[in-house]
Amino acid sequence: MVAAFRYGERWYTRGDGFEVYSTLVGHLAPIGRRADGRLGLRNPLAGLSALRPEAGLVAVVCVLLGSTAFDGLSRTRWWNDLLLNADVTASTLLGTAGLLGCIGVVAATYTAATRAGEEYRRGGRPANPNDRLVRQFVHSLVPILVGYTVAHYFSLLIFQGQMGYILASDPFGQGWNLFGTADWKMNLLVVSTSAIALVQVGSIVTGHVLGVICAHDRAVALFKGRDRARGQVPLLVTMVFYTLSGITLLVGT
Repeated sequence: MVAAFRYGERWYTRGDGFEVYSTLVGHLAPIGRRADGRLGLRNPLAGLSALRPEAGLVAVVCVLLGSTAFDGLSRTRWWNDLLLNADVTASTLLGTAGLLGCIGVVAATYTAATRAGEEYRRGGRPANPNDRLVRQFVHSLVPILVGYTVAHYFSLLIFQGQMGYILASDPFGQGWNLFGTADWKMNLLVVSTSAIALVQVGSIVTGHVLGVICAHDRAVALFKGRDRARGQVPLLVTMVFYTLSGITLLVGT
């Protein structure tokens, strides 16, 4: 509130994590405003391509993608075995290191891929930071981010989400039953494990396919001639690495 009082609406646009995240994902919305300001249907990828490559956007996307990957890593048997005999302090340090490590892997691989792509760009490295590939291609990671989010939190929404309307009948623990749901129990059979697995794998694969499409569309606009294909290879390899890593984390849970 202090920051909002000092900087006004700019704080919510640039400094409030929830608004930054929702605005970022909102570029994939199938509904947008036309030139006359009226709402209408649009191609979600067209809205994503209009995302402005501003300073800090790469860091935000890498943190969101890396932190979601760490959430998957922390559920694996290997990670749980690593923390089996660790005390609170050691668990905290290992968790922090793991979180930073996952974010670092995403940032390092994406940055390396875009810098490798710069070699195929004619005219040399642009002076304007917003024209560099590291910012020009960052929008292609957003579908991957959304796919990871659906994969890792779908089951949480389905099962723990039931507690929302169950607890709503007695929010203060006073014995109320406002909506007749206070005595309901969580239904663990509402979705089968096979359906969860299909949603998880499907969301990861779909997110990466859309990411490749976005990257290809941007590459066609930035590269010339044969370099259009060559310049996409480093980022394509990186996205395949993200796909295999995401599925591996799901299998390891």
